[in-house]
Amino acid sequence: MKFLELFTSSTVWRVVATVIVYSACSVLNYILRLTASVAISNAAVGQLDNSDAAYGQFVLMNHFVSGQSLTAILCLALWLAIWWKPLKSLSPKAPSVGLIAILFIIAISVSSPAHAYYDKTDRAEWVNIEANQSAFLIPAVGANKTSQKQFGSIEYLADNKVAAKRVQIPHVVAANTALVSDYYVPSATLYLVDRTPYTREWVNASDRGTSTKKEGFHFESADSINLRTGITISASVAEEDAAKFFYWFGTGAVQNNQAPEAVFASVKYGKSLAEVMDSVVRAKAQQVLAREFAKRKFLTAITEKAAIMDAVEQAVKDEFSKKGITIAFVGYAEELSFDGRIQKALDDSIIASIQYANKDAMFAVVELNKKTAEIGIINAQAATMQKWNGVINFPFFVPDSIAQALATYMKK
Repeated sequence: MKFLELFTSSTVWRVVATVIVYSACSVLNYILRLTASVAISNAAVGQLDNSDAAYGQFVLMNHFVSGQSLTAILCLALWLAIWWKPLKSLSPKAPSVGLIAILFIIAISVSSPAHAYYDKTDRAEWVNIEANQSAFLIPAVGANKTSQKQFGSIEYLADNKVAAKRVQIPHVVAANTALVSDYYVPSATLYLVDRTPYTREWVNASDRGTSTKKEGFHFESADSINLRTGITISASVAEEDAAKFFYWFGTGAVQNNQAPEAVFASVKYGKSLAEVMDSVVRAKAQQVLAREFAKRKFLTAITEKAAIMDAVEQAVKDEFSKKGITIAFVGYAEELSFDGRIQKALDDSIIASIQYANKDAMFAVVELNKKTAEIGIINAQAATMQKWNGVINFPFFVPDSIAQALATYMKK
């Protein structure tokens, strides 16, 4: 009876107070959700600074600015105060049990960073920035032109330090992403681009070059002679050009993918140099090669192939320096090749040209060989005469008297 009287006299205002607290906490939670994303992401970009304080500020804000955690603490504390008396009158241990339950709920509701970019469970998400990477941490919403930050790799290099860091991706609750419990999403995105130099060789052979495919360049001269050759190019992305590279070539993500996993990705990687070089860089090299050879007749193009490659290198460097790619060099990776009949005719022509250019020397060699042969004959005759004993061996049918007469005559 005492129990019924207690609740009958105070239940109405306690229920009203509970509803009011819930409504107030809902409004506060909504306001905090609007501001939490901007506040946490702005604090997160400070991780890229060479500052311990900036990291500490981010950690504190990431744990206590979450809309759900603060409003949950406040709401549960007010509810406990409202219902403290009835709970205590039921049992002396009831308030303690209720307080433990509230503390448990608070403990599991306090925000910590998430494991995934779109998850109902909020867990830590860490990403390493390696020494060969350029990094940008960009708030997902708000004035992110002024609040984004680039990792200062150049300053590290100037001081002979290794530019590497581990950063934490901040997360906030995205309203209305589920019927009951909303999802956690990143409030900032980390963009990474690999600055490692990359060298590519496109050749017409399958046993050389970057790949086993025949990837050489084909073009023709002004007199419509088909030619082919291989090209090698080395490129990299400088730290100061990383933003420009992102602007022109973007990331490796699938275009127009509106799935939550793509929309709320925490880390995005710039397109690889290999991919860019196999597409637009190769196409530019092909275009300039074809243009330069098409200006020249076949024999002229062969003699001016060095000048042609200089033109290709300059054009490729100029084109892609504006787009964030530094071209170190461009050169031939194999010889110029032609149709087999043209190659044989060219070989014969060159051999004939060499022979004509050296005709005087060749004639001198012939005369020398002729004189040498004559001297050899004379020397052979002299050697034979020295070895002759004066006796002539006549055939057996010549009489001895005639043979002696001839011998005597020859001695005279």
